[in-house]
Formats: sequence, structure tokens, C-alpha cells
Amino acid sequence: MHLPDVSFSRGSYALNDDPNFNFQLNRVIQWNGGRLEDLKPVSHSIRTASDWKRTLLLLGDTAEAEGRMKNAIGYYRMSELFMTDGDPDKLAYYRKAAELFYGYYREFFDSGLVERMDAPYEDVRLPILHARPESVHRGVILLHGGNDSYFEEFFFPMLYLAYPDT
Repeated sequence: MHLPDVSFSRGSYALNDDPNFNFQLNRVIQWNGGRLEDLKPVSHSIRTASDWKRTLLLLGDTAEAEGRMKNAIGYYRMSELFMTDGDPDKLAYYRKAAELFYGYYREFFDSGLVERMDAPYEDVRLPILHARPESVHRGVILLHGGNDSYFEEFFFPMLYLAYPDT
């Protein structure tokens, strides 16, 4: 199987006057498959959590309609970042982003390059993505982004660490 070019965006952009929205918009580009050319024209119109949701969902719908699944996954996933826990769209769009993610990257899972697992912790099971390096095993690296991330956003850093020559 041919691994994709694992490259990362560099730098950050002044996309919004609010530091939190600006950081998160950059995160959409840096970690979640968003494109600067999609975000830049609409970024300054985001002033509230409702603006964020509406804008990211519109970008997701547009990207999906145009067949740009990698972008759609990122926009749908990040759309729920500022949704309240009671918003029925929060879980729906997380699930939609996850479904698109596992469909889009199915080859990695079917081939065994990446394995989805879970680990018991108290009375729940924690989801894990695992990549076993092809070359010399030098130990285990655990990536965790905190409560405002989702573990699929570490997919490419994980591939980069497991397969550094790609």
C-alpha cells in the first residue's frame, strides 16, 4: 500500500480578531484538513458560537458536495467544537465526521497499517488508534490532545511517527 505524503502546514494565520476563534481556525487548517482558501474569506464573520457552527457546517456541506471529503471531515468535526452539550447537532456532526473519516481512510484500517482498539478504564473503554512501525521499534509514543480534541485528529502525526520516511 502506498502511504500518502504526510506533511504538515507551517505557521499560523491572522484569521479572526478573537484569539480563541483565531486559534481554532488555525487548528482547522493545521490538524483537521481545512483549507486556508475556504476559511480566509469567511473567518472574520465569525463572532459567536452560533456563527462558528453555521460557518463550519456550510463549509462542510460545500466540501462534501464537491467531493472534498478530507476537508468536509475537518469542517464537520470542528463545527461541533463550540456547540453546547445540549445541542442535538453536536453528537450528530461528530458521528458524521467520524463516519466520513473511517470511510475515507478505510484502506489504512483494512490493510492493518492502523488498528482501532480500545482499552478498559474504570467502567468505560477508551478508543485508541495504533500504528505499528515497519522499521525498528523504539518504544511507545502516546498522543493525547485533551478533552477538546478527538483522537482521529492525531491520525497523520501518528503515521508520521510510525512511518517517518513517507
